Amino acid sequence: MLEFPENYFRGEELEGFYVEEMMKRAWAAQIKVLKEIERICQKRGITYFADYGTLLGAVRHKGFIPWDDDIDIAMKPTDYKRFLQIAEQELPEGWKLLSLYNNDEYTETFARVVNSDRINNYKEWLDEWFGCPFVVGVDIFPLNYMPLDEDEAEIQKELYIIVKNARAVCQEHTEEAEQLLKLVEEVCRVTLDRSGNLERQLSMLLERIRIMYDAEEQGELTQIEVFSRKSFCRIPQEAYEKSIPMMFEGTDVQVPVGWDTVLRAEYGDDYMTPIQVRSSACHDYPFYKKQMKILEERSKGKQ
Repeated sequence: MLEFPENYFRGEELEGFYVEEMMKRAWAAQIKVLKEIERICQKRGITYFADYGTLLGAVRHKGFIPWDDDIDIAMKPTDYKRFLQIAEQELPEGWKLLSLYNNDEYTETFARVVNSDRINNYKEWLDEWFGCPFVVGVDIFPLNYMPLDEDEAEIQKELYIIVKNARAVCQEHTEEAEQLLKLVEEVCRVTLDRSGNLERQLSMLLERIRIMYDAEEQGELTQIEVFSRKSFCRIPQEAYEKSIPMMFEGTDVQVPVGWDTVLRAEYGDDYMTPIQVRSSACHDYPFYKKQMKILEERSKGKQ
């Protein structure tokens, strides 16, 4: 059973950054979600790897980076596909798997496991989730195989960037947006339904581009999602040959055996030098800012 000492939840300054009590509770809640994912992976023979800031935090801080607020993991293509196929049947009641394959409204190109779909500040819930009332989860990023031929790799990269740029503006009714959509149709040889959910259509197209190549014909892995310098960088498959445990907030997470290779691709050779960043590429810090406003409005309504 996952437990934390009561003093763990005290707000404190870590490396010049103040981590509030609620963030500590959100950290603990996310670790609980990760442990459930880990249970499913162990049961089904699936390997996951801590990634992005979670991997860097494990190596450099033995836990969360003080100014980080979420957990990211990655899976190799076959494991990612298998996890999405079986997770819904394995997750506890009320938990949700969000992905392009099981949710018609979801538009992200990575999957997510969350503990609920609503804020809950009832005592029983707070007792179970370390005093965190917010929806918390873990992001699961698919690793992809990269073509060995540089020209083919460049084509894959350019296709992905074109579609991603179109997705970013697809909801804007401008000439520029329409020109980008037409470019996507031309280079990808598809027809987009302007009356449908364009963001989702483009996300599905990004998924097709991501899985253009498989392990049998390729020798290297990459993270195609354009969040960091690691995007489209070539990482030897040996770096992800297996996972090993590493300490993380008093428990442990699984990291790639070649974690140094991965981190150098992600953050550069000086990755052990902290650089304080208060928001990620996906959201403002803290991730529960909007949920907190909703909870405050709900409390006002009861007064």
